[in-house]
Amino acid sequence: MHLLIPDLARDRAAELAQESRRPRRDPSQRPDRRRQVRHVLAVVLVRLSLASASAVRRLDACLADDLLRPVSRPDGA
Repeated sequence: MHLLIPDLARDRAAELAQESRRPRRDPSQRPDRRRQVRHVLAVVLVRLSLASASAVRRLDACLADDLLRPVSRPDGA
């Protein structure tokens, strides 16, 4: 791995030099509509993620409860 470090450093230096030559866009020049859409999508994804995590926790709790209950046999043995 240590033999690749100089190559990685040269690649990173080349990337930084290329980025410095690109014109940078001012984020305030973006239309507000796009920013609003992205924000709404981010909020929806966060809520979906929280809901799915909650459902997984609930299923996990149900399965854990089922595993702790003693199994009764129908024949009484």
